[in-house]
Amino acid sequence: MAFTLAKGVTTTVVTLSAATTKYGTGATGTVAGSSGGTVSVTVGGTFTLPASLVPGSYAVVASYSGSDLDEPSTSTVTYTVTKAASKATVSVPAKGTSGKSVTVTVKVAGVAQGVAPTGKVTIKLGAKTVAKVTVPASGKITKKVKLAGAGAKKVTVTYSGDGKYGASSAAKSVKVVKAKKK
Repeated sequence: MAFTLAKGVTTTVVTLSAATTKYGTGATGTVAGSSGGTVSVTVGGTFTLPASLVPGSYAVVASYSGSDLDEPSTSTVTYTVTKAASKATVSVPAKGTSGKSVTVTVKVAGVAQGVAPTGKVTIKLGAKTVAKVTVPASGKITKKVKLAGAGAKKVTVTYSGDGKYGASSAAKSVKVVKAKKK
């Protein structure tokens, strides 16, 4: 009489603290499963997905290599990193003279750890685009804009976003007065 000894069935389970996070946040996870064998973290162990992962989808795989007594097993979950929020702000003088320039100051900031937004900012006076500027490392842009006409004019800045940050915009009004005749 011959006996065949079958290996035991194993399970490996990987879980994440969040299936989706914003860039700059990261996540933690745990691996649970059969004892013995090799797992990249110990059975029942935890791991951290880095906050520096760029936006996209990632397969997080936990594998148990098996042993003389147990079959191998694998668990896969999808982890998604989305773009972090950006914040564009604009400041302009409350009042300006038609035909003269005013200074428009734009700031673009992100929330991720020490990673400044990159990309472009469009500055509009009313419906007219008056400048397209690359965001510097400081996130601060200063631009002279010539005023025309009279009345309230809206200055709108739009940050286009980049691979890590989403788009944002801001607006302020400037009251344009006609130049005094001499």
